Amino acid sequence: MPKAVVPAAPELSTKQIAEIKANLFHAAHPAIDNWCAFPWHRDPSGKIDATKVHSSQALAIDVFGTLRVNPERHALLGALAHLSGVPGEGPWKLELEWTDQSNLLGEKRPTQVDAIAFGARSILVIECKFTEPGGGCSQTTPTPNGPLITTFHNATVTMHGRRIHETAK
Repeated sequence: MPKAVVPAAPELSTKQIAEIKANLFHAAHPAIDNWCAFPWHRDPSGKIDATKVHSSQALAIDVFGTLRVNPERHALLGALAHLSGVPGEGPWKLELEWTDQSNLLGEKRPTQVDAIAFGARSILVIECKFTEPGGGCSQTTPTPNGPLITTFHNATVTMHGRRIHETAK
């Protein structure tokens, strides 16, 4: 199946990058590998949301971008996993604005989350909300028999749950 062509984001000016950086915690700046290629959220007029004081994307970058570049991230993410009830073994890889490019769940629009952390035996999927209303997952609907369950590589994923259980293959 051919992949959809996504138009390139408009190039950012030095002024736009400075506006974004001014609204982000300085320790999170190194977490953005390419300021122009990063998938910035935009309002209907095209303005980047991360420049706004109450931006959820800025909040996610502040918290999880800082964590991503922190040398103690493996221990911190392991502790967060443990508190969430899943195995905390690392090493951990933390990504910001992650999109499931392979669309393993077969959704109309592939899953996109603010941050995702991949551990040795667990995955933490992170969505941040700051001042906007909550909102549920727009991609899945629970089945009449309960939550949607699907196989994702060698793990069983329970959508809208918090556990990912290993499966024997």
